[in-house]
Amino acid sequence: MKKYPVIYVILAGLSWGSAGLFIHFLSAFGFESSDFTMARCMVSAVVALILALLFHRKNLRVTARQLVPLVGSGLSFCAMAYFYYMGIKYSSAPTAAMILNLAPIIVMAFSVLFWKERFTLQKGLAVLGALVGCALVIGIADGMIFSPKGIIYSFISCAGYATYSIMVRTASKRQVETTTITVYNFLFASIVSLFLFHPLNLVEKATSVPFYAIIALVGFGAVTGFLASFFHSKGLEKLPAGVVASMASIEPMTITVTSVMFLGEQLTVAAVVGIILILASVTVLSLEKK
Repeated sequence: MKKYPVIYVILAGLSWGSAGLFIHFLSAFGFESSDFTMARCMVSAVVALILALLFHRKNLRVTARQLVPLVGSGLSFCAMAYFYYMGIKYSSAPTAAMILNLAPIIVMAFSVLFWKERFTLQKGLAVLGALVGCALVIGIADGMIFSPKGIIYSFISCAGYATYSIMVRTASKRQVETTTITVYNFLFASIVSLFLFHPLNLVEKATSVPFYAIIALVGFGAVTGFLASFFHSKGLEKLPAGVVASMASIEPMTITVTSVMFLGEQLTVAAVVGIILILASVTVLSLEKK
């Protein structure tokens, strides 16, 4: 297995994990979860489209067969973000995050059943290690709230993330270039977000904050949206979808480490053990043959 797809997946996890710092900074200006979702989708759509028009214009042409998973990836990406925030609202962040990180199991099961990707004991133990590591890093022992609505929304978010990974992998198997996947994914996600949220509220907030806050909001969208999705799609070109979904568990680890380094949060023993488990699992999965 070549090392580059592994690096792409790790970069995707790091990009997603940087969201904590952006959200911490931007929340002080009144931006909310719906604003972050719209910014992530719309900024990423604009960036991806500009780059595609400049360097990969021919790749924007897709067949009807290729378009289907691209529509699916955009819808599922937006659903993942929307229902994740709803899960946090009605339960708690640790509950929603833990359920969301069950997605690799769904993706791996789908990959084995429908794409005939190989499942090994080593891979299964690595996925289990990543899940346990996520639970410890997130702080499953503290702040878990089990409300029916919160659990349902969180599981829908989990299904959205799993579907997103499956749709991107399907598009890649149908010979769709990574840049094209990223463009269409965020174009369709942006369209959905316009109906789910209130874009005029975002515009009103953006016009009333300092210019550097707008730059940070654009940076948030570009890094946690465009870059993360691009690296994730690049990884899916060569790696099994279940492996990619599991390796992306580096995201909660990144959030924890950056919070300790830049926001002054305390690092618990459980979190340290979780980080070690995640790193070990990612290492094992990176050595796993396809």
